[in-house]
Amino acid sequence: MKNIIIGLFIMFSIQSYANTDTLYANISATQAHDSILAYNNNPFFVILDVRTASEYVSHIEGGVNIDFYNPNFSLILDSLNKCKIYLIHCQSGGRSGQVYTMMQTKHFKTVYNILGGINAWNSASFPTTSIVAPKLGLLTDSVNFFNTNIGSIDSILVTLTNCKNSILNISSSTSLLGTEFSSSFNNINLYGARDYSFYIYYQPTDLINDSIIVLIESNGGNKTLYIEGNALPTNIKLIEINNDIIISKSDDYINLRTNSNDIISNICLYDINGKKLIDKTNNETIVNCYIKNIKSGIYILHIVTSNNIHFTRKIFL
Repeated sequence: MKNIIIGLFIMFSIQSYANTDTLYANISATQAHDSILAYNNNPFFVILDVRTASEYVSHIEGGVNIDFYNPNFSLILDSLNKCKIYLIHCQSGGRSGQVYTMMQTKHFKTVYNILGGINAWNSASFPTTSIVAPKLGLLTDSVNFFNTNIGSIDSILVTLTNCKNSILNISSSTSLLGTEFSSSFNNINLYGARDYSFYIYYQPTDLINDSIIVLIESNGGNKTLYIEGNALPTNIKLIEINNDIIISKSDDYINLRTNSNDIISNICLYDINGKKLIDKTNNETIVNCYIKNIKSGIYILHIVTSNNIHFTRKIFL
């Protein structure tokens, strides 16, 4: 079944797994409150409450409880994504101070520790809650592109997370039966701050391109993946393009040029709803696309060169 739903869409992630920087800081309750506001709705941000379950009855909204006194506490820390941003606290700062040191030893990337713990938070009159609820987050791009030769199999890794507390039940995903896509997805339960990864595979059998929308459902909200499969003949060699094509922008034009003798043969620009705004055939190393009437926003630019190299990039106009 071809082209279940055609379109190109975009959501860019706030944080990248490729980030190799580390940041450790002891901060005040006021700084913690400001950090929570700054990282609002960022699935990479975790409030880690290391108090006991009885202490956790009143907690910072969204805070994930992992009891410091749990005999498996160190193993639980090892299971967490070390590339996330962690804000940790306990009741008064003693336990979280020890966890702060442990997380540095375990090579977590970004860890903030609230000095004075929840006591300092309460003294500053910041809010707490007794509500627990899961929330589905997506740690990888919601838009993905395959450029795959006929007969070959390519894959992308999708990572989901439980952004808050309580148990997240990821119950279903769109069936890919009858398409040239498949998946390793399984229904799963996730505790707060835990991740789940699965693969989506693409194996084209003909030269007709494929597009799908995959809906992932849970008791903590839904997420949508937009996937474009570009099927290529077996005689086309796929290479990674880095600086071979230079993109610049003026008030009225997108300007593209190559660093080599390769020719830009086709350019397509898509908006967030998958609508094709520009489809330009060309036979030059330098191309100018008129964009004066296009509103500011996020777009997808798809370029094909004379050597049959396909290049897709997210751009901001």
